[in-house]
Amino acid sequence: MKKVILFGFFILFSIGMVSASTAPEVEWSKTFGGLEDDYAYSVQQVKDGYVIAGWTSSYGAGGKDVWIVKLDVNGGEVWNKTFGGEYDDYAIDIKQTSDEGYIIFAQTLSYGASIGSWPDYWIIKLDSNGNEEWNKTFGGSQRDRSHAIEQTPDGGYILGGDTYSFGAGGYDIWLIKTDSLGNKEWERTFGGSGWDKGGYVKLTPDGGFIVLGKRGGNVWLIKTDSLGNKEWDRIFDLGTNDDEPHSLDLTPNGYIIAGGKPSNITDVFLLKVDSSGNKEWARAFGGSGFDNAHAVLRVSDGYIIAGTTSSFTGNRDVWVIKTDINGNEEWNKTLGDLGRDAATSIAKALDGYIVAGYTESYGSGRADVWLIKLSSETSGIRGQIKTPGFEAFIAMVGLLTAVYAIRRFGR
Repeated sequence: MKKVILFGFFILFSIGMVSASTAPEVEWSKTFGGLEDDYAYSVQQVKDGYVIAGWTSSYGAGGKDVWIVKLDVNGGEVWNKTFGGEYDDYAIDIKQTSDEGYIIFAQTLSYGASIGSWPDYWIIKLDSNGNEEWNKTFGGSQRDRSHAIEQTPDGGYILGGDTYSFGAGGYDIWLIKTDSLGNKEWERTFGGSGWDKGGYVKLTPDGGFIVLGKRGGNVWLIKTDSLGNKEWDRIFDLGTNDDEPHSLDLTPNGYIIAGGKPSNITDVFLLKVDSSGNKEWARAFGGSGFDNAHAVLRVSDGYIIAGTTSSFTGNRDVWVIKTDINGNEEWNKTLGDLGRDAATSIAKALDGYIVAGYTESYGSGRADVWLIKLSSETSGIRGQIKTPGFEAFIAMVGLLTAVYAIRRFGR
């Protein structure tokens, strides 16, 4: 009897080992900024380090200026550049290009169609040393907001955001496709007479695009072909009528979406959709305070969410959540102190994750750019077992062993 019971405990212990997952450690963190407000909105791992895009009111030409900081693998500054004019200019997204330069997607009030009044799309092409090669603006007489940019296989770019200048009415999602020099090839708007916001865009394996937005109070997902023609769209009601989607990533069989629910005390949501746009599951995370997700990243064994929370420490902190492939939480980590701190972007690093955002708790000014390097997770046996079916098999063996022991020896 003792041998059987001990074997059962061994099996159950093995299950725990298989399911264990330990939060990564902070390897280093860096702040960048001056005496005024400085924010980061996008971070990318590049060939020889990292690049951050955001805005600065500490440096530059005036007001807020686009700010790009290039870092080495240890977070040391290699160079930084500001771009802008008399009015406010913000960098929202940055990607490394095929020539090892960079493409910046920004909003500008200093240039474009409505200088000093409303922002326009602004794209800036840099070489590998951060020197400007060219720039283009797109917009109308009202507000046009940038959200995401990708380089396309032909060397051009797809720009996603929303517009009050064009479309059917109110805000509409606005896609623009350019050639490699930023010249417009085509544009599409999606929306009705109400406010349809977003425009977070990514390339899909079939050469088309997937676009994330908000229609009314619900999540809106649009699939287009390579010319921006709509193939299908789906609306997801997550129960609050106030869902704010902020990020999406591709998965092997569909899409993963993250955002916040401002009218609900459980604020962060994670939504999994298949390749045809059908909802597979949704998960919620948070507490009684303000919790929001700004970025989601697919990793080999699940998803990473980055955002902010005030539910657990009483302060507004950076919040990073790791889930398995079914959206079940494996670990979460908060970082920050007494000021307002938030993560706005997360990317894979060679041996962990790189998180960017802003901090009012550390640094030299009111708000500074904050870059955090997290190590890889440590997970014991889990890291050696790749097949989810094995875990189910082990669980079944453990259950049957326990039942047998009770029935055979429990009398």
